Amino acid sequence: MKEFGLKDFQTAGIAGNLGHESNGFHALIEIRGSGGRGWAQWSGSRRGQFLSWAKAHGLDWKSEDANIGFLVHELKGPYGSSIHAVEKSPTLRAATIAFERNYERAGIIHMESRVAWAKKALAAYRKAK
Repeated sequence: MKEFGLKDFQTAGIAGNLGHESNGFHALIEIRGSGGRGWAQWSGSRRGQFLSWAKAHGLDWKSEDANIGFLVHELKGPYGSSIHAVEKSPTLRAATIAFERNYERAGIIHMESRVAWAKKALAAYRKAK
């Protein structure tokens, strides 16, 4: 939220996508598919970029710092339009959809799961406040 000036529900839309992709931030290696890695299940050339980025920064690719760091790196670079789409989102569901469409671009979307994870993230954030 602080990094990009997003509202809590917009940030939860991002977290919901990542929660879905990684089964609640626990499955860091894609179970089915092309061997994605990390919270976003980066695959293909992005998998290599993620692993190289983590190594170059002296981070274990499974760590929170590596996953957040690479996400921010992409969102400040080639995927900056993803943040702009989320910023325009007026609701939690809209933010979740915007991030999936502009950043994740999943082969199989499962939007209801992404929204459910986003709701969990928002509730946890607001409870901790």
